[in-house]
Amino acid sequence: MHARIALVLLLAACSVAACSARDARVAESAQGLKIASWNLEHLAEQDGLGCRPRTESDYAALRAYAKRLDADVVAFQEVESAAAAARVFPSAEYSVVISTRPPSGRQHFCGRDATDGPLIREQKVGFAIRHGVEFKRNADFAALGLDNADLRWGVDITLQGEHPLRLLAVHLKSGCSAGSDREACPVLFEQVPVLDQWIEEREGEGE
Repeated sequence: MHARIALVLLLAACSVAACSARDARVAESAQGLKIASWNLEHLAEQDGLGCRPRTESDYAALRAYAKRLDADVVAFQEVESAAAAARVFPSAEYSVVISTRPPSGRQHFCGRDATDGPLIREQKVGFAIRHGVEFKRNADFAALGLDNADLRWGVDITLQGEHPLRLLAVHLKSGCSAGSDREACPVLFEQVPVLDQWIEEREGEGE
């Protein structure tokens, strides 16, 4: 049980740390599957858009890294859409499930306190799951959004098999470092017990 919960926490780790798009975190499940968490840093669907505009060669480099990573399941963060994820995880090799959170309808510029320039694209979480790995998608963990259209939902899946494994991909509120009193911190502190409750419920169900 504790190993399973540890995997859930691994998937949450990059929401707190400033993980780069080249820094995936990896664990191995009891089923022998390689599971990773990867923050793709403003991965847009199209070239040249968003807070980290990329060229096709940049996407090719990310695909090459994903191939070397060779994970069976990747929990990803900061991805605009399923089409954006497919630029890193080809549909011939991976199934992609991504948050169904609707767009907030608000526009935000890149950079703190920016009043013009590039616009932030949608930042969603999800999973890339290698073909052949059986899974079931559960309802998105919308409670993590705290009824705030700008906060991200969690994506919840179960890897099926002899020993089913429940996984949750999350990206908690960013911008609250240790000792910080920034406005992001109260939001993060409100999300943490919501996530704790989800973990406790899974433990109570023996997952």
